[in-house]
Amino acid sequence: MTAFLIDPPIQILGRHGSFVRSTEEAAAFMREHMDDNAPELIRRLEEVSSIEEALEAAKAFRSWVASRVEGQ
Repeated sequence: MTAFLIDPPIQILGRHGSFVRSTEEAAAFMREHMDDNAPELIRRLEEVSSIEEALEAAKAFRSWVASRVEGQ
């Protein structure tokens, strides 16, 4: 897996000072917080091979994080 930077980094609320800065970190975070939507997004994050794919995967990760915050 090639790690692509996520810019700006995604701050994980509820975790003081915790930021996700790459597609690799995003996939690792999702593995720790699995839900029904996680496997497909983890696959996307791990298979990123271009900047465009990285941007789309990061956008999906941001949405996933936001949906988890709203669902709490």
